[in-house]
Amino acid sequence: TIYDEKRDDDQVKVALRLKKSSVLGDGWVINCEKEEIKDFIQKNLENVGIQMALESAWDEVLADILNAFDYGFTLSEPIFKSPAQSKISKWELKSVKVRPPHSFLFHLDPDGTVKDIEQYVSLGPSRHIDPDYLIHYCNDPEFGSPYGTSDLRAAHPAWKAKKFIFKMAMRYAERFAGPTAIGRYTPSMGTGEVDRLFTALRSIQDNTTLVVPEEAKIELLENKKDSSSIYESILNMLNMWIARAILVPDLLGVSGERSNEGSRSLGQEQFKVFLQMIEKDRKILAQKINLKL
Repeated sequence: TIYDEKRDDDQVKVALRLKKSSVLGDGWVINCEKEEIKDFIQKNLENVGIQMALESAWDEVLADILNAFDYGFTLSEPIFKSPAQSKISKWELKSVKVRPPHSFLFHLDPDGTVKDIEQYVSLGPSRHIDPDYLIHYCNDPEFGSPYGTSDLRAAHPAWKAKKFIFKMAMRYAERFAGPTAIGRYTPSMGTGEVDRLFTALRSIQDNTTLVVPEEAKIELLENKKDSSSIYESILNMLNMWIARAILVPDLLGVSGERSNEGSRSLGQEQFKVFLQMIEKDRKILAQKINLKL
């Protein structure tokens, strides 16, 4: 649920979307020596979900699988048409259901192999699923853990601090957006007159016309030191840390930090490293699809 909340953050969303789009941006191709097989598989994948209401198309399925960047892993269930259901009397891929990772529990053998996948459901007993039926995409599986490692784990300290700083910045804006009104009264003014003056001052935020005694003096006290730039610089810094935790380079233009002069060559080098990491993710995704489908 914490990861769910993090995904609503503007910096997290743009960094993850950039990373996923970079993995899938060049599209996909089917490599096969026999043209008949190649055409059959390509047409099948292009038609996945197209003829069914509320089903994901193949490109949407691939993007959904990459939500492993967010949660550490995803599990997807391929649904096939049997030759009896197919118009061409062949096995076909009907759809792919990418399941939310929240409800899954992996059961391991002593050697660390996944022997059973348990899914908790809202009503009734939990389901037990054969691991061979599912496409398991794992992000950074440290020590073979089937749960993987979410990119958002490293971003947690910066995201938590950003939430706090954002609240402070909004309080600052509310408090110092307008000047503080000060009313000065003379010792000769009675309690009722002071109360009326105080009431008039409290309504200054909503009303621009005031009626006060002639001897009363009103001043608008403005904050001479503008601290808004401090909040802006801290938020930019935290955005940069979040993007960096998701492995998006600082100078790629999505972290909110201003680039300094002479940083173009450094940005190009960072982009090369970024593409190398993206290429690794592409190979892993292609391998999972090839092995399971």
